[in-house]
Amino acid sequence: MSEKKAFLKGTLILTISAFIAKLIGFFNRIFLSQLIGARELGVYQLIFPVYLLAFSLTCQGIQTGLSNLVAYYHAKKEDKNMKFLLYLSIFLSSLVAFLMMGILYFFSAQISTYFLKTPECYKSIKILAFALPFVTLKGCLNGYYYGVKKPLIPSIASLLEQIFRVFSIYLVATLQLANQEASLAVLGLVIGEIVSCLFTFIALFTTFHHKSKQKDTLTSPIILGKKLLALSLPLTANRFICTLLQSIEAILIPFMLNQFYHNVTLSLELYGILNGMALPFILFPSALTNSLAVMLLPTISSATATHNISLIQKACCLTLHYCLLIGICFTHIFLFFGDFLGHLFFQNQLAGSFLASLSFLCPFVYLSATTNSILNGLGKTNLTLLHTLLSILIRIGFIVFLIPVWGMKGYMLGLLVSFFILCFAHIYGIHTIIPLTFTPVKSVIIPAILTGIPFLLLRMLRPYLSVISFIILIVIASFVSFLFMYLLGCFHFSLNPHSSRRTFL
Repeated sequence: MSEKKAFLKGTLILTISAFIAKLIGFFNRIFLSQLIGARELGVYQLIFPVYLLAFSLTCQGIQTGLSNLVAYYHAKKEDKNMKFLLYLSIFLSSLVAFLMMGILYFFSAQISTYFLKTPECYKSIKILAFALPFVTLKGCLNGYYYGVKKPLIPSIASLLEQIFRVFSIYLVATLQLANQEASLAVLGLVIGEIVSCLFTFIALFTTFHHKSKQKDTLTSPIILGKKLLALSLPLTANRFICTLLQSIEAILIPFMLNQFYHNVTLSLELYGILNGMALPFILFPSALTNSLAVMLLPTISSATATHNISLIQKACCLTLHYCLLIGICFTHIFLFFGDFLGHLFFQNQLAGSFLASLSFLCPFVYLSATTNSILNGLGKTNLTLLHTLLSILIRIGFIVFLIPVWGMKGYMLGLLVSFFILCFAHIYGIHTIIPLTFTPVKSVIIPAILTGIPFLLLRMLRPYLSVISFIILIVIASFVSFLFMYLLGCFHFSLNPHSSRRTFL
């Protein structure tokens, strides 16, 4: 299979599975918001900084490093090196995972009281600790599959994780086996991660068992270990630093909101509405853009190994182009219909208001993941760290200085400014390596006008339509806009089909 076909097939598989998984997870959020309430949803969201911090130490850097190296050796058809790197990654990350599990379990009270400033989080952290070994093992296995450009198994595992998470929460809640609080949602998360990890492990074992014996020779284990650590340790350090700052950011939000509203319960509710309702809606379309990002890393790594500069340029230009167009479409959807969607799905007018306010984030959020993956594939991990740190520090600055003055508006403005700067810095970094050109009129203004007019007209017709008719028309208008965006992209790139220096948009 050619590089192009493998990339498109992998992206399609990841997109479909991620879309279904996000759909299940999205309705799980709706179910949770009604089951445990906005305050407990805020408590549930508050434990994720701890979860992500632990994951960044156990596996995140190794998974990316493994995927990069496996893609490199896969291009050279050196399967024994790929297997050894997988086993080494599992061994190293598992050691850290069990250590972190013990820390979370035995020090849950201290973490929730002194780090999260919310003592009632301790029960959720205790339960969360048991997910770490399974999440870590699955992360390594997924890194291998992404490296060989076979994303089907990780995709199925992601679906199973979401299905069993929702099913277990529903079952426990129905049978009244636990209190309806944040820990119930965490229990579902742990069960989902265990099931998906076991599935991925069995699938890989079956793949290795049926694979023919390799004829290639194994490179020195010491050399392979040094390569893995040389890639993984800086990535782990980068992810840990970024996650630590993101954790500080997440913990500061309810604390600074309390400085403005002088009400702890209201602050947690607002935090739950923002992170548990509005932002998941904004991030829902990232099922496609994140799939592009995941497939871009091994594609660019293998293209770098074979010195295929033309492939790198084409992959960068096409993916950046479509990510921006998708962002423009969803900006219109959330801007014009955010209030309607918030009320329809969450029966919460504030969630709809947040959706409309955050709509302008879409192009920058979707582009940031893709440009980050491109820079990592080009080996510029230190550059992505620098840009990400700058973005997080900007948000923390807005949290500390503007939330006490403007409330939630101060944080939402910080999100917009930080993601704009992050995208600009990433694209400039790519441009210094792979020359890209940008035409604002063709790339932003024309698509924004042509897709914005139908959505604006539909918004004006809202008072004269029933809810069902309005939903159907939104879906039709969205489909037509996406089709138009795709055709616009095809037309743009067909203007100069033989040029290796295709323009960014």
